[in-house]
Amino acid sequence: MAVKCIGNEGSHADALISRDVLAGADVLGHALRLLYDTSAEELQRLIRWTNEATGLPRTASAAPRDRPSVLPRDVTSLFSDREGNPAGPPPSADINPGAWRGLCALMRRRVDDGSLAKDHPLMCLDKPLPYAVNTGVMFDEWGALVPGLDLPLRSDEPPTTAVAMDALEWVARHVWTPQQIDFHTFMGHTHLRHHNRPAALKSLAADANDVLSRNGVALRLTDAGKAERTGPAVVAARLHAWDRRTGDDTLDDLLAQARRRFLDPDPAERTEALKALWAAWERVKSIIDPDDKKTSAAALLDRAASHPDLRALLKTEARALTNIGNAFSIRHSETSQVPLETEAQADWLFARLWALVELVAPAQETNDAR
Repeated sequence: MAVKCIGNEGSHADALISRDVLAGADVLGHALRLLYDTSAEELQRLIRWTNEATGLPRTASAAPRDRPSVLPRDVTSLFSDREGNPAGPPPSADINPGAWRGLCALMRRRVDDGSLAKDHPLMCLDKPLPYAVNTGVMFDEWGALVPGLDLPLRSDEPPTTAVAMDALEWVARHVWTPQQIDFHTFMGHTHLRHHNRPAALKSLAADANDVLSRNGVALRLTDAGKAERTGPAVVAARLHAWDRRTGDDTLDDLLAQARRRFLDPDPAERTEALKALWAAWERVKSIIDPDDKKTSAAALLDRAASHPDLRALLKTEARALTNIGNAFSIRHSETSQVPLETEAQADWLFARLWALVELVAPAQETNDAR
């Protein structure tokens, strides 16, 4: 089913928003992004329409034309992202059909708007200026360097993950920021000038990472235009499946922060995920008896395992993780703290502690009679 937005003919408001892609309140966030460069009147009209269609409160206002061309991350996030429970499929290391449709859209857009015309120009016959992409030359080169890629791009048939990410990296290799400089009346086209490649790369990476993360793909595109994996897919799948509440709002918020940041394609955010998870661990240990953390932690482990041998293993693991949090640059920033050297080390520590928290938190939730 599709929803046709109310707006002027020929405007962005005529875009069709597929309910197969958007869930619930995400309709509003996605639609606002479609209208980001349109008039304030259109934006207000869409807000009124979505209020009537979804019953959501009016939480956005239209600004004039001074809006930036690249949206900050807190603006691009959708409702389910901010809730810490993305609506997409479970995380995987492979490109899925939804992710490929999104990647096709953003790559096609950069063909259509002339972002790739600097290296593959279609030149004006009157003036030595480009006005579009020479798709014949571009497709020949693209196809030769990315074997297995069907061109023109077909969004209905996802290629292998390697081919998809090679295709995206190829676009990143040639993307520039296009600027329309004048309209050639006689030829009926607009001449282009290209500049600011770093901004073009950053915009491409932001769009690609939004698509990948929303569709549960454990890959990212760096601002340098290189594709890389974002972390263990198995851990990401466990985080995606987490839907429990502990009964403690602060703890639930810390766990939501840890999940959201670990699943973020930005490595810096995944480092922050460790801090949030270790703060959650300290909260877990004191949740049964806030006045005596040691007694509280012991009671928590007792409820998680009744067999003495397993209980002893949990105690050893809990003590080791507490010591790690104190000794390494996770919870503290003193000069005596040992820094983590690689993302893989951070992922490993996150996986260890999340597994323990996942084990003991449900035990507290189901058995705690407070």
